[in-house]
Amino acid sequence: MDFIVLITTLILRAIFGLVPSGHADSWVHSLKMKFCKKDVKRARHLYEAEYGDTDGCSGYSRQMPDALIFFLTVIFPVLALYVFINSLDGIALGLPVFIISVAILLYSLGRKDSIDWFRKFNESCNRGDTQGAFIYVSKALKEEGNGSDDTYFNALVHMIKTVVQDFFVIIFLFFLIGIEGAFFSRLLFLFSKNHRFFVKDFCISEFLKNILEWVPIRILFVCMLLSDGIKYFYNNLILSKFSILNSNDFISGMLKGSFDKDCSNLNDHSNESVDKLFFQIEKSKVIFIIILSLFVVLGFL
Repeated sequence: MDFIVLITTLILRAIFGLVPSGHADSWVHSLKMKFCKKDVKRARHLYEAEYGDTDGCSGYSRQMPDALIFFLTVIFPVLALYVFINSLDGIALGLPVFIISVAILLYSLGRKDSIDWFRKFNESCNRGDTQGAFIYVSKALKEEGNGSDDTYFNALVHMIKTVVQDFFVIIFLFFLIGIEGAFFSRLLFLFSKNHRFFVKDFCISEFLKNILEWVPIRILFVCMLLSDGIKYFYNNLILSKFSILNSNDFISGMLKGSFDKDCSNLNDHSNESVDKLFFQIEKSKVIFIIILSLFVVLGFL
């Protein structure tokens, strides 16, 4: 059933354009903000003494511990979905579960905002509009697109990491765990976007992201190599460092193999190189789905 849910979801996205926008995540941000209010002191009343507070806490809105915020905004919705899905199991031949699974997977997969960003960025590169491309870079990286040597390279790293998070991680965990895995991935990425969950100076949320991305990033890498031919695949597979945990470090190494090692600036790359990368990513998605189809046919999934 999982494969039928996936194919139905991809058809709805490709043919009917059912791709959620960033506004679909407003409920998550609203939920998180309820628990993440900063400590803002209450305005002193006209007749109150200026130094009347003795405990230092009166008039402040308290912030919940990071662990509790993480549980309420990520873990609890996933558990609620699990209980709800299981309560519907067996009703009407599983049709309600199928519809809900398609809806959740549609929500969990990539956003229209990211797709538009890739398209506009690629169009600017093809036109040779360096300034326009850096505008989209600065929006994505939240920094000045000033044409520095590493800005363009960071934009490509951001692009591939977004593809991994929006597509490969979601589908991989969907087949590994179920619809709850896809939903958990989306909520974790949303949580980590503007918030960090630390325990004794150790960032739990970033660690979980790196764990979730470890296999899907390497799946993308293998699919990209397969799209370039067996010989290229073999040579680069031997040289790749699969043990790297940090996602950005692995993606950076992967990109350096696709472009000239001494080139990191937008002006140093040809439009054909950028087009090739975009085309490789799209082919890699197709190869990934074909591999999943073979596993389903052979009974491994």
